[in-house]
Amino acid sequence: MLSLSPFMRPLLVLLLTLSMAPSAVAQTRGGQQPGARAPSGTVGGTVVEAATEAPIVSATAALWNAADSSLVTGAITADDGTFSIEGIRPGQYYLRVSFVGYRTQVVDALRVTPRERALDLGTITLAEDTELLDGVEVTADRSFVEVGIDRTTYNVENQPMTAGGSGLDVLSNIPSIEVDIDDTISLRGSENVAIYLNGRPAPMTGEALAGFLSGLAAESIQRVEVIPNPSARYDPEGMSGIINIVLAKEKTQTLGGGISVNANTNNRYGGSANVHFGTGPWNVFVNYGLRYGERENRGSQFRENRYLDPMTFLDQNSDGERSRLSNTLNTTIDYRLSDLNTLSFTGLASLRDGGTNTLNTYSELDATEALMRRYTRRTDGSGDDFNMDYRLTFQRTVDPRSHELTAEINFEQEDESELDRYTENLLMSDDAVGTPLLEEQAVEQTEDGRELEVQLDYMRPLGEALRMEAGFNSEMEWMDNRFYSESLDLTANTFRPDVNLNNTFAYDEQVHAAYGILGGELGPFGAQVGVRVEQVYTTFDLTTTGEAFDNSYFSAYPSAFLTYAPAEGRTVRLSYSKRVRRPNTWQLNPFGDYDDPTSRRVGNPYLDPQYTHAFEVSYAHIAGAYTLQLAPYYRRTVDAISWSQRLTDDGVTLTTFENFATENSYGAEVIGTLNMDRWLRARGSFNLYQRDTDGSNVNSELSSSALGYSTRVSATATLPTGVKLELSQFYRSPMNVPGGHIDAFTRTDLAVQRDLLDGRASLSLRASDLFDTMGFNMWRESSQYYQTFERDFNAQALQVSLRYNFGQQDQQRRRNRGGDYEGGEGMDGMPMQ
Repeated sequence: MLSLSPFMRPLLVLLLTLSMAPSAVAQTRGGQQPGARAPSGTVGGTVVEAATEAPIVSATAALWNAADSSLVTGAITADDGTFSIEGIRPGQYYLRVSFVGYRTQVVDALRVTPRERALDLGTITLAEDTELLDGVEVTADRSFVEVGIDRTTYNVENQPMTAGGSGLDVLSNIPSIEVDIDDTISLRGSENVAIYLNGRPAPMTGEALAGFLSGLAAESIQRVEVIPNPSARYDPEGMSGIINIVLAKEKTQTLGGGISVNANTNNRYGGSANVHFGTGPWNVFVNYGLRYGERENRGSQFRENRYLDPMTFLDQNSDGERSRLSNTLNTTIDYRLSDLNTLSFTGLASLRDGGTNTLNTYSELDATEALMRRYTRRTDGSGDDFNMDYRLTFQRTVDPRSHELTAEINFEQEDESELDRYTENLLMSDDAVGTPLLEEQAVEQTEDGRELEVQLDYMRPLGEALRMEAGFNSEMEWMDNRFYSESLDLTANTFRPDVNLNNTFAYDEQVHAAYGILGGELGPFGAQVGVRVEQVYTTFDLTTTGEAFDNSYFSAYPSAFLTYAPAEGRTVRLSYSKRVRRPNTWQLNPFGDYDDPTSRRVGNPYLDPQYTHAFEVSYAHIAGAYTLQLAPYYRRTVDAISWSQRLTDDGVTLTTFENFATENSYGAEVIGTLNMDRWLRARGSFNLYQRDTDGSNVNSELSSSALGYSTRVSATATLPTGVKLELSQFYRSPMNVPGGHIDAFTRTDLAVQRDLLDGRASLSLRASDLFDTMGFNMWRESSQYYQTFERDFNAQALQVSLRYNFGQQDQQRRRNRGGDYEGGEGMDGMPMQ
């Protein structure tokens, strides 16, 4: 299974060639190799107090791009007040120098050129802030939104609305992102979005990913990056782009950490703790989160069986509860081998278990809607899921964000098991359970998955104006899904295997890829082109039926970016990328679920990948107190993977997946922020989109045209007492879907937060779904049936959260809120110039 494919052999040659590149072109701090690029620029100076001229230790010197006001990099002053910022590409910048208790100093009109690479700013003086001396602490909180060349970054630390919440709560408060009742994540109205953790694809998908994010403490997330049009460097999976969740990773030479606890009125409780320690070449960060939650499931369905003559009806009501206990451990260990080389280990472990107790009541009605029969189906289930991700990374940095080599090996494993017992009983006229037992079924499902990934990324400058990136990636995945069912023989009163249901689904996939990117800048213009080529080998077997499927294919994924910065704080970007959506295992497996015998979901083993051509034009304007982004976009998809429903001869609603001919989506998104004198911060977004689906190749009834929009507005006010108030409002319009219609959806949240103990602790109170408006209503119609669905989110709750920081963490955060020096990257790791 691990033998080299014909396509992999030339990629291995590329891997070996790139691995020798650092020794061939490496620069040292004392000189450079023949033919290498001249050293990049530096900015330095000394920061002192205005009154005493004494050096200020640990002041922040942050370098910002003058073109779009994006953070590039920065430094912390040494014991003598000096600082030096290295690895700066030619361009125009400004410097912000700040320290707690002092007024920020801005040095404008800094220009680094090939001839003037070293800028010595001399002595920079900071005056004391008199407001702070009067007892009011003034800190420079980092902006919630930062606009980059290829992404929008949302800094989510210390947000009142998500305090004590989960990773899903964080995402549901980000513009462009929606999380529905089934914890499905969508971006700009599309559920086909790739979720990344720390710059790499998440080690789980589907329900496992939703379970992981619901158990992930919000406090462990540092920022969320939305990348609507990723370049060739990234895996092309995800039609609407990438959502990258960056977990907190403290780097410090001290010991510190924090703990938090929370509880809400819907029987949900949680806590998290983190500790970080740095000494010499070592840096260690550990985060642990524990969450327990109960969630009520209430809903109803009503169906007209039009395929029968005379027509009949089926009325279904569901009432149940699901509980879940989640444990998440995230560990990062960095060891600096030398000034240029760093070795890192990251381990992410997640253990989840829980139970389900649901009662479905069915009423079968005749053509006059008179009751013919009533029965119940009870589900009692339990399950657990263990996931582990091990990642070892070597990074050689000759010139930060310009000349780097990164090699990584990653191994993931997931073991999931679920036990369910289904019991059907007849209901008498007085709703008492009838004596005869209609059916009893026991089901055991297990899934074991393993994945091995090797990745190599290399970037370096080509002269003064150009830069290149190249890389190689190889992923190998193995998964076995086993389904075993047995039903009670009512005559013999013994359980017998369900031969027609039991099966094993064995799935193997290999993806081997290589990419190359070339980019550069000329004055206010920037350009980048790239291509990624992939060979995919997919095989899966249905052990029960003896069927085997093979779907191997080669694809190329080009990407292109063009940027123009006509003035300071204004940027125009044009981008294009080709994307793919590969069918996942539960979309392929024809043996589906059996939770509800009247409505089942099954996979389609003949699904093909869908391909999307994504175009976007965006304009960003950053001007002091406000930012504004406008982004029209267009996506054309062929062989679109979409839901399809039909009614079987025995009256079961069968939901599966089909390749629709095309799907065209186009629209525009507007995102704005406003900061007023530090006491009021507001942000809003509006997304208007049209989606035209051609499903006539499957069924003419599945073609649709839908216009939809969503809007989100939130505002945070800081009162003179230090109390923060945040109000958030979300609304999604009603819209058509293939074969049906979804009603509007709205939600209102309110949060209050107060810092305690000089900022070392904080207390938060949040009211979710303030007006109890969250719900899901939908109908679908065809010549065979008409069906309505109603679901209650049960999201209205009051939650209290308490967080406490110890050690140097609170002080370090106040110093660093002006910038994240590990960030500041533009198009796929390139400096934003």
